[in-house]
Parts: sequence; C-alpha cells; structure tokens
Amino acid sequence: MSPVTGQDVAAEARRWLGTPWRHQARLRGTGVDCGGLVVGVGQALGLPVQDHPPGYARLPDGVSLRACVERQCARIPTLEAGAVLLMRWGEAPQHVAIVSTLPEGWGMIHAWAGIRRVVEHGLTAEWQARIVQDDAGLLVYRLPGVEG
Repeated sequence: MSPVTGQDVAAEARRWLGTPWRHQARLRGTGVDCGGLVVGVGQALGLPVQDHPPGYARLPDGVSLRACVERQCARIPTLEAGAVLLMRWGEAPQHVAIVSTLPEGWGMIHAWAGIRRVVEHGLTAEWQARIVQDDAGLLVYRLPGVEG
C-alpha cells in the first residue's frame, strides 16, 4: 500500500460532502459530526485514528477535545492539505475541520451543525480567526500515518 498523503485525506473528506450532520454519528452518507468526519476519513484510509469517547456534549469540552487530537496527531507549524484544524466558537476548542485546497486558496471540509451537513468552502479570514492558537501558534495537526 502506498503512503497516505494530505491530498488523500482531503480527497476522502470530499467523499463525505453532503452527509447530514448528526451529533455523535459516524457513517458517510447517513450522518456524522465534526469529530466523526475526521475519524471516518482517517479510518477509511486505514490510518490508526481513535475515536473520541462517546457521550460528549454537542459543544464539547475544549480540554478533552484538544487532548484527544493531541494524543494521536502530530502538531505541525503551518497549514497543509489534509491537516486537522482545532477551532472554536467561543474561547475553547469545540470544532475540528480538515484543510483542503481550492482554486482560490485554502479551503476547509467540516460537518457544520449550522447548515446540517458536511460542506467545503474557503478558509476565509473569518474562519481562520476561529482556529485556536497558543503561544506556539495555530493548532494545526497531521493525522497519524500521513506522510509529511
């Protein structure tokens, strides 16, 4: 089997476009939430991605969400196709998305509760402002098993 690239991750995520948003669901075409999208994409590519423990709130506790991502993903210094973004609605990390490339620049694929399905759109300044940061910079990660 050939190595999995970030482009492979983004391409698999595109297969999930239009899947209805459903809290804690994990099935392409039937229902998925943001964490389930990342887990489903990774598992579909044969990557060693572990799921977040069930029972989390619709707006997850940012500490456990970040810990789940950091337990299995490598933090990277910049955006790249297939990277996982840790995003916020308020102050704490509460959302994840997958970076894609579009003709106009960076995009993102995510299960968006607000419009009830998996979508892809540009990573606009408004969305970039939602990426969580710490003293080392943006919280951007590479899935385990993805070639750097």
